[in-house]
Amino acid sequence: MKRFSIATMAMLLFVGLTNIYAQKAPTELNLDPSVRYGKLPNGMTYYIRANELPKDRADFYIVFNVGAILENDNQDGLAHLTEHMAFNGTKNFPKKGILDFLEKNGVAFGHNVNAFTGQDVTAYNLNDVPITNKAIVDTSLMILRDWSNYIAFDSDEIDAERKVVHEEWRTRRSAAFRMNKKITPITLKGSKYAKRDVIGSLDVIDNSSYETLRSFYRDWYRPDLEALIIVGDFNAVDIEKKVIKMFSKVPKAVNPRERKMFEVPNNVKPLIGIASDPEAQRNTIRVSYKHNIVNAEDKGIDYLKQLLERRLYNTMINSRLGELVQKENPPFIVGYTSYGGMVRSKDAYTSIAYAKDNEVPKALTAILQENERVKQHGFTEGEFDRAKKNILRSYEKAYKEKDTQKNNRYVWEYFSHFLTNEPSPGIEFEYDFAKNVLSNISLSELNKLPAKWVTKENIVVSVTGIEKEGVSLPTETEILTIIKNVQNTELEPYIDAAISKSFVTKIPKASKIVDTKIDEKLGTETWTFSNGATVVIKKTDFKEDEILMQAYSNGGSSLVETSMLSSADMASSIIFQSGVGSFDRIAMQKMLSGKVVNIGPFLSTLTEGFNGSTSPEDLEIFMQILYLYFDNPRFDEKAYTAYMSRIKPLLQNTASDPRQVVNDSISFLMADRNMRRSPMNLDRLNKVSFDDVKTIYQNRFADISGFKFFFVGNIDTKKLKPLVETYIGAIEGKTQKETWKDNKVRPPKNNAKNEFRMAMETPKATVFVNYNKEVKYTAENVVYLNALKYILSMRYTETIREEQGGTYGVRVSANSKKYPYQAYQLNIKFDCDPERADQLKAIVFDEVEKLYVEGPSEKNVKKTIEYFIKTHEENLKENRFWLSAIVSKDKNNIDVVGTNYEEIVKAMTPKKLQKFSKKIFKGSKNVEVTMLPEVK
Repeated sequence: MKRFSIATMAMLLFVGLTNIYAQKAPTELNLDPSVRYGKLPNGMTYYIRANELPKDRADFYIVFNVGAILENDNQDGLAHLTEHMAFNGTKNFPKKGILDFLEKNGVAFGHNVNAFTGQDVTAYNLNDVPITNKAIVDTSLMILRDWSNYIAFDSDEIDAERKVVHEEWRTRRSAAFRMNKKITPITLKGSKYAKRDVIGSLDVIDNSSYETLRSFYRDWYRPDLEALIIVGDFNAVDIEKKVIKMFSKVPKAVNPRERKMFEVPNNVKPLIGIASDPEAQRNTIRVSYKHNIVNAEDKGIDYLKQLLERRLYNTMINSRLGELVQKENPPFIVGYTSYGGMVRSKDAYTSIAYAKDNEVPKALTAILQENERVKQHGFTEGEFDRAKKNILRSYEKAYKEKDTQKNNRYVWEYFSHFLTNEPSPGIEFEYDFAKNVLSNISLSELNKLPAKWVTKENIVVSVTGIEKEGVSLPTETEILTIIKNVQNTELEPYIDAAISKSFVTKIPKASKIVDTKIDEKLGTETWTFSNGATVVIKKTDFKEDEILMQAYSNGGSSLVETSMLSSADMASSIIFQSGVGSFDRIAMQKMLSGKVVNIGPFLSTLTEGFNGSTSPEDLEIFMQILYLYFDNPRFDEKAYTAYMSRIKPLLQNTASDPRQVVNDSISFLMADRNMRRSPMNLDRLNKVSFDDVKTIYQNRFADISGFKFFFVGNIDTKKLKPLVETYIGAIEGKTQKETWKDNKVRPPKNNAKNEFRMAMETPKATVFVNYNKEVKYTAENVVYLNALKYILSMRYTETIREEQGGTYGVRVSANSKKYPYQAYQLNIKFDCDPERADQLKAIVFDEVEKLYVEGPSEKNVKKTIEYFIKTHEENLKENRFWLSAIVSKDKNNIDVVGTNYEEIVKAMTPKKLQKFSKKIFKGSKNVEVTMLPEVK
């Protein structure tokens, strides 16, 4: 599975060295000198890098150049089953010993401990492991060593895990999965990739012999196909010595089987795959032009330049596609394009679009035309200039934050380097390279790429969509005709509309701060203006190029009449799509080329406000847009029409998807079927009115008094102060007090159940259980509730998943609130075999009862304390954490996660949690929703 993607590019290519390129460039790139790299005599590769963030933490990965593609037919699914078995006993950690050890040290299964399998790769990871104790480092390395060659494959554990994988198979059998199974034999025709879907065959999973599984492991999970990736706040030399000593003892493979590359054949005539499914929610078109990969040994300086060219191209074409969907009567709902890996052995230039019902031909024509338009006329100088600015700015941002990168950022670089030799020369090198090479790439050079990428051979088209009366997908003949017609059509060139140079042409008159307060505990400074607005600042040094902002005032949709709620629910999205002032959304995006500026309004139940992020150097533009959202909001009816025409097709088929149906049923019942919490559907969407949206926004955002603005990040208060005085202080405020309205939306007064059946392609039950009660909102209650959630998650993993093999996973969530009334909710949800729904639901209730009758075990309470303290220490270095904490304290007047959090956590005991369990569970109301398949 090729991990190197367009998104990863933004993290990998921050740097360069054009002078080297302009001269005779080397054909190979050196690995970043900051990483200690080597190969052991047994063939095992290792990457070890010292990195200070998070402090006192490390990530431990073992990556196998092994996946489902290596399975024989009688092993279909065993690569994935092997992955599961790594957590069910190894040489040094019998049974669930690995998870037990890690959880005792605050490393949570699923969050910090996990694994995945692809067609070409398998990986296991331990993330954010606390390493102040050297014994934990040694044990973590021991876990990796056991995974490398010493998984136990106990027969009883294999049989138990078959059930879990079976339930994962059930959970993942979505419409998209089923349709992909139908079309892959066509789109990947002649390749083994067409036969392997990773999760595999139920017959093999349920019935393969123990020896077949063990044999697959012996054949492929061996040192020459393995890499260790270890990044953390440690002495890299010391870790390297430990790795060499410990892993050199892993035996070298004798007469190893060849690890082949599995090819995807070329095709002269287009390959067309078409599939539909009754549970599909949308129609998806994928057009790929297959190309040969760059061989691993050829990924040198020239390849780095190719990656930059690909990114330039993708940025420009996607900008055009983005413009199309923002115009009236857009040809598709969403459209995007990328050049990247199709499978390990084949690259592809791929365009994807989501189409409205019965409009697949229209969307397919449009996506093909945009590719053909670039091929015929190329890109413009304006597009080229904006793309270069955007790309270079993203590299500059990453370079500025090079000393505050987290471990995981490096892990994925080395992951790709090991599997496909993707370049990883280091941030400094890549940034210089990007600066210099981007300036030397010409538009004429880039405009030669479409002729190479948009070819008449090696075309692969897949169309998947909704199977229902009145909706049809085009035939293979119709698709071939569309392709031919577009190839033979002369298209008009793209017109790049001119843009203005400034968002605000007349700078408003600034207003001075009338009051300043300092909070020593939270490290905040608060400024108050005469217009009633308040600004709260917390300076941090976590990221050099990041400032986060959130603003809110009380009111929200609670003040909107029920008849206008549909418009209220869509208002913030519609305003965002409209732009600001005289700038529509398209013009805004062009104006913000090369800038780090993200901002948009929100309207929640009790508040309205803004979320945003920017960089110190782009702060004034950010503030100007914020100002315009108040002073000159834009109500663009064309943008409204275009947006609604895209949203409606996404909602009109939600009733066909069991997952969406059960979620809607849960949310509606949890509000006791109050119409103010009715799920958004096509009927409600049809009630949205442009005039109502305008009225609601003008009402909720008309008065800046009462708004509080929170800024967290690398803030220079001397630079921020005149900006907020100008763009916040200058806005006229009515200085009237306003708050939200309690519309008495509550869970059912008594216990409530809703069991229903619906047609399903893959029969499964979805079980939802809720506990709720009015409980005082205090810091201790919030922490204790989250502790019970964590303990129940561990217990359900042990009982429902592991002991019973009843589900792939149980999701436990909890929340407390102070407004509009003080209460808590705890939710449990899982999928399972319909025949076992009642049995497994009984375990849900039993585990909750044990909490208040017997209390949690000392062992699980200690695990919870360790995890909470570890996670809190990590959060304290995150801007987003502090933004959330400061806003929460302001709203609730309680410091839940700040100064006294650790004191509350460390004081937890089984008796205290048992007492709290009695308080919240005894006499609590209970809501149950169970979705079952129709009886055929």
